[in-house]
Amino acid sequence: MKWLSRLFVLLLGCLVVLAVVLAMFPARTAVQWFGDRLGQVQLRDISGTIWRGHAERVEVRGTQIGALAWHVRPWSLLSMRPAGDAALEGQGYRLRSDLELTDRQTLRLLDARGAFPAERLNPALDIPGLVPVGEVEFNVEEAVLVAGFPRSLRGEVVWKKAAVAGEAAANFGDLVATFHTDQAGVVQGIVGDRGGPLSVDGTFTVSVRGYEAEVILFARDGNPDVIKALRWIGEPLDDGSSLLKIEGRILPL
Repeated sequence: MKWLSRLFVLLLGCLVVLAVVLAMFPARTAVQWFGDRLGQVQLRDISGTIWRGHAERVEVRGTQIGALAWHVRPWSLLSMRPAGDAALEGQGYRLRSDLELTDRQTLRLLDARGAFPAERLNPALDIPGLVPVGEVEFNVEEAVLVAGFPRSLRGEVVWKKAAVAGEAAANFGDLVATFHTDQAGVVQGIVGDRGGPLSVDGTFTVSVRGYEAEVILFARDGNPDVIKALRWIGEPLDDGSSLLKIEGRILPL
């Protein structure tokens, strides 16, 4: 039975070598292999190993949002579906999530929580004369991204202490949006408020063709600052409220 013991030693030696190789596998090379699953996200100045790596700069469509660190669970590499957790920190940006790379272009996120500056809403809101102020927090229970675009998504976004500055200054309170994808992969959402100075009631959709929203805004209890701000927002209605319509494209023509 010497051959059996030799085979065992040989296999054990191979496993040790494999473990050492994987433990030292450069993070830069791993990102080159799996980078096409990240869609519009680019990782720069990468260091560390495939197990514990770090990207000094994370860019989304050319905008730098912070630094990223990740940890990969060892056994997940054997199935070629790396899984682990990641944390991003930047100036006003933060994100923590469990994640899994499933197939060639698919990234699955679980319990993704984070925040970003409210001013990043400005291009989508497109309200001349006013600048969004505050912080936007999000909690995505689960997201499946294919080439960087959501195939499946559900969660909540809260604009904490929402406010605007500029031609008019007003505090709105906390504004909330909940969302999920339907069977066609379109993100469907509802927008509301938590009882602050601004009453909000609306819906929105996001798809590969773009996004659109329709929201009714009203100054709760006749708040004078909100009334002044609403003169700059949307289309005034006969009852004193304002109708805000938003639409745009996500992908280029």
